[in-house]
Amino acid sequence: IIYLNFRVYSSGVESNERKDWFDEMEKAAIDIASSVAALSECDKISLENLSSEAQNKLQIHILFPPLRGDMKELSHEPSKTLETFLPAGLLCDLKGDSKQRRLLTCVVRLSREKNVLRFVRFVEKAKGELDRLDIIPLLAGANADIKYAQDVKHQLLKVAPNAIVLEQFLCPKSLAAIFSRTILNFHPCSYDAYGMTIVEAAACGAPSVLAKGGRVGASALIDSFVAADMPIDENDFPSEGVKNVVFHLKDSEKLRSIGEDAKCKALRWDEKAYGEKLLDIVRQEKQKITL
Repeated sequence: IIYLNFRVYSSGVESNERKDWFDEMEKAAIDIASSVAALSECDKISLENLSSEAQNKLQIHILFPPLRGDMKELSHEPSKTLETFLPAGLLCDLKGDSKQRRLLTCVVRLSREKNVLRFVRFVEKAKGELDRLDIIPLLAGANADIKYAQDVKHQLLKVAPNAIVLEQFLCPKSLAAIFSRTILNFHPCSYDAYGMTIVEAAACGAPSVLAKGGRVGASALIDSFVAADMPIDENDFPSEGVKNVVFHLKDSEKLRSIGEDAKCKALRWDEKAYGEKLLDIVRQEKQKITL
């Protein structure tokens, strides 16, 4: 049995009782597996700490989720073509603008574990510079926690009345269109098992700012990014991090270079590459059985 672990579930749970239950189920899955595939080095360590079985005999592989085929195809579309897929309100704000990349984008599920308020705190602290650079904050994501989502949106519009808040579901075409107009994708989590929007943004040439220290799984695949200290408290975004992000926003050539490198790495890890890696893991397990 190969256990494909797509996140360490207890990592996003506040209740100790629920955390213990998830840890128990996770441990049970590990103990009956002959091999495990995790999304990040951070998750690999967490799984090893859950089970002595994992520490003693299991090989835990790192297997990144691939860039979807539709997003890979869309990444090759000309910006003029993608422009037709921008949400209506956004199209009015950006259409005809000679400066293609004007969006500071945050696309995550609107829940506490994603630390979305950190994006608001950055916009609040950097508002003057964002205005001078003519950069517009944009927030989009599913309302996983309705009350929390409403609070985040309210606070963002309070500190930045020009911010764009998208309520509608974003299809792949709209997502690619937004990322093609994004100068920097802001991923606010202090921890994330992977962070697929980092890869999707990269595929469209948009680099990301994300937590340093390997706490976000996708950083091992897309290792060209703007690193920032992101404490557990989502209302905390240290001034050094703000200065570093603003520094990069002012250097469009540097950001473009980071984005191009990130794009190459995102497009390289497609469904075919993922399938080959998974097949290699299966072959290794088969070899163990035949020995």
